[in-house]
Amino acid sequence: LDNVVTSVNWDDSALVMTGAIAIKRMPGEKYQFGHGDMVVATIKNGPDDKKGTVLWSMRINDTDESASSGDLNFNLTSPIDFLQRSKDDWKFKKEKDGKHKDGWTADEIAHYVAKKYDFKIGGLASPPHKITNLVKENASPIDIITEAYTQATKNELKKKYVMEWRGGKLRTQIHHKNGD
Repeated sequence: LDNVVTSVNWDDSALVMTGAIAIKRMPGEKYQFGHGDMVVATIKNGPDDKKGTVLWSMRINDTDESASSGDLNFNLTSPIDFLQRSKDDWKFKKEKDGKHKDGWTADEIAHYVAKKYDFKIGGLASPPHKITNLVKENASPIDIITEAYTQATKNELKKKYVMEWRGGKLRTQIHHKNGD
């Protein structure tokens, strides 16, 4: 797309990186990207650099077409912000048959959400507690994973699970309370 990009900008001064990219709509071209797709900005260090160095990666949050220039404008946001702004209906229950007949673990829910929203998982804590009924409407992917880990700790008084986004991957780990 290098030959059709008319402008790119980003702001990493706040807690969440945001940006925008505009591309010139070419006659007859149909672009197959939109809400949720990943945009990666790289810089090449000379003609022999095939991969380049990644400057940033963000997801398309919304799209509009400029009436005056015909450009397609895409507002971008960090992957974690995109996941927090996205909303979905979630239903994790015991199944009569199959893999989840005893319920879901928090890490199974995190893997399911990651697959649905196309993000990478790093190391996940695996609490043993099975969640038998977790239903939420209009909740973000981050909210449902947080709730899964919250429910997973209800019988483990000294444990708490913390979530972080590091190296482009969602990770969870045990955080012991009271210095344990």
